[in-house]
Amino acid sequence: MRTFVTLLGTLALLTGCSGKKEGDKPADASPPKLLDRGEGPPRQGGAEEAIRKAAPEFTLTAAQLAQEAKKDGGAAQAKYRGKVIELTGVVDGVHRNISEEAFISLKGEQEVSDNIMCFTIDQQPWAKITPGHPIKVKGRGSPLEPGGLVALVGAVVLEYSGPALPQFTAQQLADAYQANPDEFLKKHAGRHLLLTGEIDRVERVKFDPVDPEAVVFKTTGKKRVVAIPDLTYPKMLKLKSGQQIRVRCYFAEFRPREGPLLLAYCLPVLPP
Repeated sequence: MRTFVTLLGTLALLTGCSGKKEGDKPADASPPKLLDRGEGPPRQGGAEEAIRKAAPEFTLTAAQLAQEAKKDGGAAQAKYRGKVIELTGVVDGVHRNISEEAFISLKGEQEVSDNIMCFTIDQQPWAKITPGHPIKVKGRGSPLEPGGLVALVGAVVLEYSGPALPQFTAQQLADAYQANPDEFLKKHAGRHLLLTGEIDRVERVKFDPVDPEAVVFKTTGKKRVVAIPDLTYPKMLKLKSGQQIRVRCYFAEFRPREGPLLLAYCLPVLPP
């Protein structure tokens, strides 16, 4: 119970730019704001090809960039503003902010607030990228709040060595769990997965004092599959019975074994 309440409390922090998930520390409730973005990061057309072809003006690690910004944020922002940066690091999370802008968070130094946010051209990087794995990205430097960190905008992933996300239909997930709960939990608990299925209904999950709304998938048998949307994905709760949906979710065993399989932080993966 305490684990679930703690996780759902963390969900409340995901409405900003630096929400945290799998294996992360809670994010700052007042996340930094990206400055001087103009029309925001490019999303389509030749933007990805252009940034891939652009020669990097700076090549460094996320930790090095964070160190520079912590030492003198104003100088770092002036140095890197608008410059093409090739950045290597370890993925700390893959999210989107309340404006539905997707970003990959790279580990900076010791604190979550030191992480470097890379706003990607790909609007659903969570379908391929998971925390804890090395990555190389390229984008243009953009300042956060005055005197703060430097973010990347219009970023593309150049290299990523993490495994592919496991994929299940809701029925396959329920069947796999029921066949061998211990083996299933050992393999998937505390990790992300891709889930596809047909919506049965939307209802509140009884977990005092949170009681969040969630989507219940259609399955046969006793085991239900229930998914709680990320706070940046409220549209999930407006979907109707019979609609198909595909989402990236975080799986953890919150309920007793006789309860439903509960997934959280669900974000859309289109098409379904």
